[in-house]
Amino acid sequence: MLWLTMCYWQAIVAKKKTFYGMKVKTLRRKFTDICNRLTAVRDHLTQPYEDRVRRLYYALKEVLSFPVLMSMYL
Repeated sequence: MLWLTMCYWQAIVAKKKTFYGMKVKTLRRKFTDICNRLTAVRDHLTQPYEDRVRRLYYALKEVLSFPVLMSMYL
């Protein structure tokens, strides 16, 4: 009788370990998905500012590349 109860409890413990292991994997997948989506949104929102800075830099570089203007500022 004791052996049967031990097997019963071992089966319950094994089921619970499996269930909670699956829950942890699901939560990790959801967390990774949310992090990836947030990263994509952040990149999408910061891209216009990076483009503006890049265009401004190249415009300044082009303006200062003229010899007359360059001698005025140097």
